[in-house]
Parts: sequence; structure tokens; C-alpha cells
Amino acid sequence: MIKLPVNLKKAWLTAVIILFAVFFTTLHAQKLDFTIKTDSTIINGSKEYTITIKITSGKGPYSYYLCDKVPWVGGVVLQQYLDIQSSKYVFTRLTQFDNYVVFVKGSRKDEYIWKSVSARNEKK
Repeated sequence: MIKLPVNLKKAWLTAVIILFAVFFTTLHAQKLDFTIKTDSTIINGSKEYTITIKITSGKGPYSYYLCDKVPWVGGVVLQQYLDIQSSKYVFTRLTQFDNYVVFVKGSRKDEYIWKSVSARNEKK
């Protein structure tokens, strides 16, 4: 059996621990997800809508986007809020309630999710 120097043993053990930590973190990373709640109020005689986004899993900071439809079919970003630490965000001052698409991006490079929301989701 080959006897390794103490420094090499420590380096090997450190490498094994780091690889295990990376593997475990990747294996058990929470997938990004969120819930949507809609509401409306009357302000100065006009109805205004809000869309509340609450992150249920995933890691921040988060970027929030409200679009009229998905961007890959010509959707336009109506509101965006970037790199926010809070796991809850409210889109406000929506004067009409059509169909919207909400995108949320998490802290990982390719981590994002989108969901559509429509007037029929509005809290009565």
C-alpha cells in the first residue's frame, strides 16, 4: 500500500467533502415555484387591480415580470422589478384586468417559471 503524505491526505479529504456538498446541494435544490392571488379595489371611483406573487420554493434574489402574453409570441413586459430579496411582490395600479403572464426568475442562471393569470382568477 502507498503511504500518502499528510498534506495530500488532507487535500484529498477536502476534495471529497466539497464534491459531496456540491452533489448534495444540486440533488436537493428546491425548484422555483410561486402562487398568484388577484384582488381589486375602487380608488377615486375607478377599479384598480393587484396581482400578488408569493414564492413558495426556490432561492432569491428574485426578478418579477408582468407581461401581456409570453414574450416568445410577441408579449410586452408591462412591469418589471429586478433582484428583489423579498419572496412576495405585488403588481399594483392595473386599471384593466385582461389576461397576464407573470414570470419569476430565481437566483440561478437558468431558473425561471411563468404562469398565466386572468380575470376569472380574481377574488370576489
